[in-house]
Amino acid sequence: MFILLGIFMSFFASVGMSQTIISKADADYIFSLTKPSWEDYARKMVHPDGWKVRLSPRDTGTGVMAYDNQTRMGLSIQPFYKDENSLPDILIVGSYYPLGTLPKFTEDFKHTIEGEAKKDLGAEYSVSAAYIEMPPFEGVELLITKISD
Repeated sequence: MFILLGIFMSFFASVGMSQTIISKADADYIFSLTKPSWEDYARKMVHPDGWKVRLSPRDTGTGVMAYDNQTRMGLSIQPFYKDENSLPDILIVGSYYPLGTLPKFTEDFKHTIEGEAKKDLGAEYSVSAAYIEMPPFEGVELLITKISD
């Protein structure tokens, strides 16, 4: 079985303290997978702390979600594919928390998150952060694209 990547263990160790959401190695690996390879990989994922992992099959690529009942935190990752043989166009990585946990999602906070992710991923990737509210949760989703050579 594969560990649910080193991707997004805990984006906010404590409110306002960022950690790596997705490593460059993980992003490079996911962006190297065709859809069938990703589907196979996704089915083997587990969370290292035993969080419940669920798959969300989609025509564009299966999403993998993990949830911890004790902390009420959730994680998700989903690459988006045009077809079976292409590499992903976009990767969305999300971290979700109980509503009211995150700092206010200001432009400064958004730029800080994007800056940290860009620093981790390097110049090969473009990153955009978005605030998501789905009561009783709120979260941050990163939309990641690989910059063409």
